[in-house]
Amino acid sequence: MKLAGNFLLLSAVEAMAEAMAFSEKNGVAPGHLKEMLFETLFACPVYKIYGGGIAEKRFETPGFKLALGLKDAGLVEASALASDVNMPFADVLVRRLAAAMDAGHGDWDLTALALESRKDAGLD
Repeated sequence: MKLAGNFLLLSAVEAMAEAMAFSEKNGVAPGHLKEMLFETLFACPVYKIYGGGIAEKRFETPGFKLALGLKDAGLVEASALASDVNMPFADVLVRRLAAAMDAGHGDWDLTALALESRKDAGLD
C-alpha cells in the first residue's frame, strides 16, 4: 500500500511539474496556475503542498527527499515486473527521478523533479 501511495504522489508531482512548465512556457505565471488549479479543482493537500513548492521554486528544503522518491519508484517498477503488472508510468518516473539525481538534487525536496520539466521546456 505504501508503494502504491508513493507511486500516486510521485505521479502527481511529475504531472504538476509538466503542467507548470507547459503553462509558464505559454505565458501563465506559476502563481496564477497555483491559485486557479490548486485552490479549486485540485484543492487537496498533495496538490497544495507540492504544487505550491513547484510554483514558488522551493526545491532545496526537503520534506520528502527526491532520492527516496527514486528508491520507491524503483521498488514499484521492480514489484510490477515481478507481479506481471504493466506500469509504463513507473518507468517514466524512474528515468525523470534518475535525471534529477544525476543533476545533484537527491537531497532536495521531491519538488526538484520540476527542474527536469523546466529544463526540457527551455525555462532554465
